[in-house]
Amino acid sequence: MSASVRQRQSQSVRPQGTASKVADYIKEEFPAPRGQPTGLMLRKEDRKLAAIILSIGQAVWFVVISIGIIYYSGDPTGAEKHAFHSLVWFDHMLRTVGPMFPFMLLATRYKLATLAPEILAFEQQPWVEQIVVYIGLTITRLAIYFIHRLGIFYFLAEAGAVSALPAHLMSDHVFLGSALVSMLSSEAVLLAKDIRRSAQRLNPAAQGVLVATFLSCSLVFCLITGDMYYTCRFYHAPIQNFWAVIMGLVVFQLPVSWWLIRGRSGQVASLWTSRPVTQEVEMS
Repeated sequence: MSASVRQRQSQSVRPQGTASKVADYIKEEFPAPRGQPTGLMLRKEDRKLAAIILSIGQAVWFVVISIGIIYYSGDPTGAEKHAFHSLVWFDHMLRTVGPMFPFMLLATRYKLATLAPEILAFEQQPWVEQIVVYIGLTITRLAIYFIHRLGIFYFLAEAGAVSALPAHLMSDHVFLGSALVSMLSSEAVLLAKDIRRSAQRLNPAAQGVLVATFLSCSLVFCLITGDMYYTCRFYHAPIQNFWAVIMGLVVFQLPVSWWLIRGRSGQVASLWTSRPVTQEVEMS
């Protein structure tokens, strides 16, 4: 015969001194969301949908970028650049407000979830994780950008002439685009998940806004990819675009894809909770 023995161990680790006051302030001002899930970010059926959306997005990104690199025809005079850059209007927008696009989409999803909390599982959405991931990606992009620029100035100073080395070691614009498309891909996956869950349950107006947000996300993704095509075709040398694509893949796109499909939700939010950690051990 076998007997089941359960052992419960509860541990509470509280910071001391000033750290304790800071921790208490954070818990008071930023309470942990209720009902935070502790399993994978997406359910099994949602992970399959995520894999399809991410695969399509990455395929479009790499094919368009590759075409621009293959057919590179940089023109020192600039005449050909301006003659063929049909997305120059969007390029100006991207350089100014582009980094805010993913946060705008996140805010729209958040607002819709508050209007239909049960249908869209508001309390089960990993809002904390998404904000932390997006801010982390943005800070990482800016840090690498400034390191890149400082490296250029250092090597130019060592060379003793501005013309001794190319103006860029990699295309900073393609690197920006890579960061944005990774976050937009994340939003597309999470929007598609909400559309799937809310089918025939939301009122037509709310469902229409949800679908329109997904289409807007897809449109911005395509515009960014198109703008990067012109960057690769006319503005940056192929080797600079190549390194930007590789850096973007390693730093942004692969980590975000892993986070969506294999990452666990509730881990970041748990830093805000004051409940003791409970462990259960079952023996038979």
